[in-house]
Amino acid sequence: MTWHIRTHFFAMFCLFYDLYFVPKSLVTVESGKQATFYDYAGPFFLKWFFPIGIWFIQPRINRLYARQASTTPIIETGTVSLRGRDDHSLTAPRSRVGQWRVAGFE
Repeated sequence: MTWHIRTHFFAMFCLFYDLYFVPKSLVTVESGKQATFYDYAGPFFLKWFFPIGIWFIQPRINRLYARQASTTPIIETGTVSLRGRDDHSLTAPRSRVGQWRVAGFE
């Protein structure tokens, strides 16, 4: 079996796994319980017919994201302490966008 065929089979496996995993995860998060194929068959086939299906699936994902974003605080406060091998600590306050700022290096 040449590497072309093996690569093709691996790509097909990834495609079908994606077709299975994304709709099942979407329905599981929306319902809050483990989904069966009967529960996620609609999103499964919508994702299969990609351009049209995504048109219907995207608003559901946007609603989940908006619901999650409304319950998550925008600004996280506190400091993080990092200890190296020489036991010197470095503390850095978190910036608003989630990046690290170190005093003197801004």
